[in-house]
Amino acid sequence: MVHKIALEEHFGATDPNIVEQSAAYFRADAWPAHRDMLLDIHDSRLQLMDECGIDKAVLSLLSPGIQSLHDPAQAVDWAQRLNDYAAKQVAHRPDLFASFAALPMQDPAAAATEIRRAVTELGLVGALVNGFSQVGDEGAVVYLDDPRYAEFWSTVEELDVPVYLHPRDPLESTTPHYHGHPWLYGSAWAFSVEPEPTPSA
Repeated sequence: MVHKIALEEHFGATDPNIVEQSAAYFRADAWPAHRDMLLDIHDSRLQLMDECGIDKAVLSLLSPGIQSLHDPAQAVDWAQRLNDYAAKQVAHRPDLFASFAALPMQDPAAAATEIRRAVTELGLVGALVNGFSQVGDEGAVVYLDDPRYAEFWSTVEELDVPVYLHPRDPLESTTPHYHGHPWLYGSAWAFSVEPEPTPSA
């Protein structure tokens, strides 16, 4: 049998209650079952891993996750708490699970501190960042190539761990030219660069 390691194995949590972010991606009748899947780690998930021949799953927080929390203080608090939660889940079955850290990119210095803590103290294997971050205002978008992240990237280089870039849908407020064209939504679109809003006349 081919041994497999699964990535993008998303999870949610209720304390803090971040799992409800994903409700928007499902019909109301389908959401309860998918919510249960995101919250489950050690029951049905393990059974499915066994059925699919997956030897190890690298957990990561659901999308858009911390990146959509435009208040930096909330982003820092939730990232720390959710990384603590992820580490506890891995500790139950370290033979089957590892986890990426969620990072508060709204505060670059805090993000550097948190990835260092997550890797050196919690034993997480790197980080997953969901595309861009909303910073200070829900309409303000910042990408990972912004100069403010220089210290963060230096820390990543020092730790020698991966940062997994996961897509998220661009904000509707900055992409009015796509309104009414739902077939353009999805991962491929999310990896594209958001155009600047067109100035009003």
